[in-house]
Amino acid sequence: MSRWMPRLLSQPRSCSKACSYHMDKGFSRVYQRYLLNLLKANAARKLKAYPRLATG
Repeated sequence: MSRWMPRLLSQPRSCSKACSYHMDKGFSRVYQRYLLNLLKANAARKLKAYPRLATG
């Protein structure tokens, strides 16, 4: 099993590289921007509701 391990561990890395390449193309960029704006809006709403959390 140990001789198979390096080959098994190297495959997800190459898969994630291809995935990140395709995430920066086409409609994925629009969806990514939508999700980031949604996260920013939620974070701003929560900071407004709980201002003491922002000061640490």
